[in-house]
Amino acid sequence: MSSKVRCTRVRESNFQVAAVVLIVLVAFSTTRADGQYVQGEVTVGKNSTTPAPSQMLIDATPFLVTDMCDAINTACSKLNATSTTYPAGATIDARGFTGNQVCAASNITTMLFQCVPSGSSHGATGGKLLLGEVNLYADGPIPPATSYTDGTSGVGTPALIIPNNFWGIEGVSRGAGNAGTTNGTWLSVCTGNGTPISGANGCHNAFPQRKYVIGSTGVSGTNPTIMTITISSVVTAYVGELAMVKGAPSGDNGSFAIQSTASGGSSTLITVVVPPGLAHVYCVPQISL
Repeated sequence: MSSKVRCTRVRESNFQVAAVVLIVLVAFSTTRADGQYVQGEVTVGKNSTTPAPSQMLIDATPFLVTDMCDAINTACSKLNATSTTYPAGATIDARGFTGNQVCAASNITTMLFQCVPSGSSHGATGGKLLLGEVNLYADGPIPPATSYTDGTSGVGTPALIIPNNFWGIEGVSRGAGNAGTTNGTWLSVCTGNGTPISGANGCHNAFPQRKYVIGSTGVSGTNPTIMTITISSVVTAYVGELAMVKGAPSGDNGSFAIQSTASGGSSTLITVVVPPGLAHVYCVPQISL
């Protein structure tokens, strides 16, 4: 008996489907490989087939190395008038940083400098900073330093400087739309090692304070109400600095911006604008700057 060999007919349709799928996948993969990805920038459609980096904002979160402020500084440094990928002026979006964030004194003071023409080496025209639901704390200067510095003036500066030509900082209102339970944007300072934020990325140094004994205080006027503080020594203080009058019998009061300072001989007069009704603080013994 002779054996029979059976031939099976190959279904061409299966190969056709496979070929179509393969072509589609290859085409899809090629499109993704050719995409233009720029660190910190959102990719948008340049046209119906070509992706390109957005010229509207730079996301600061991909630049995180040491802390949030350092990342913002690096994002600012990317603003470039001659770049084909980064814009000359744009919004720096730091809303990706949430919860408790502590910035080193060396980072927070100058984090916005490279967003403006005076601090940029690439022709930046300006920037705007977006903050989200974050509690941002300024760590104190590392001893023996006793003040923050801009790195060039040689004098003590505020912890955070908003340079000229910077558009501004926009945060989230505390409790906005959530009956007061939303954290919002909060800027504060460290008061010591581990306080109020502990851990390796927490607070290490206290915010610097200068304390002077008050000789007398006086409150006058109603709109505005001016408190005049007399201190029996020469005081190092600057207009715009925050000062707090504290001590018995009134306890701790709020912090108020210094409006004027005047030294005469061995004493100093400081004025601040306060809410009406603070005449009871006449006898408090100390001012903290």
